[in-house]
Amino acid sequence: PPPPFVASGAMKGGSLELLGMRVGTHEAQDVSGFGERQWTRDPQLLWQGGKTGDRLTLAQPVPAPGRYRLRAVFTKAPDYGIVQVHLAGAKLGGPIDLYGRRVAPAQAITPGEVELEAGAAPLALEIVGKHESAVPKYMAGLDYLLLEGPIPETENKEARR
Repeated sequence: PPPPFVASGAMKGGSLELLGMRVGTHEAQDVSGFGERQWTRDPQLLWQGGKTGDRLTLAQPVPAPGRYRLRAVFTKAPDYGIVQVHLAGAKLGGPIDLYGRRVAPAQAITPGEVELEAGAAPLALEIVGKHESAVPKYMAGLDYLLLEGPIPETENKEARR
């Protein structure tokens, strides 16, 4: 089968610059061994060794100031935790459960929108727990991120109504 569609401008998790991580390790992980053509392109970002309350912070490039919508594709696995996404200090959406019975890419999600300045915005993944069936390793895998925008002001006003 063909690889999953990736919109122009998507940033692979394994290619984002690390800004900070108190605990654990991160790496660009080749996921092709888990099934050919399931992820967008190799590699994914793999974070391991963290625990509840820990954060991994990456640099999310922002081309111009404005309001942006974030789209993300994570990986699910038996030993992955529940994460909360923060972008430029703003919590986006609710916690994302990355537990899965097997290693596989998750569906694309849009955790929220945020006003950003041009440059590199800090994007943090915070471990907030684990699924009751998950092996307690609290790992996280990120396939890609996509900033959609800047969102035109007319769309911003309509969304707020």
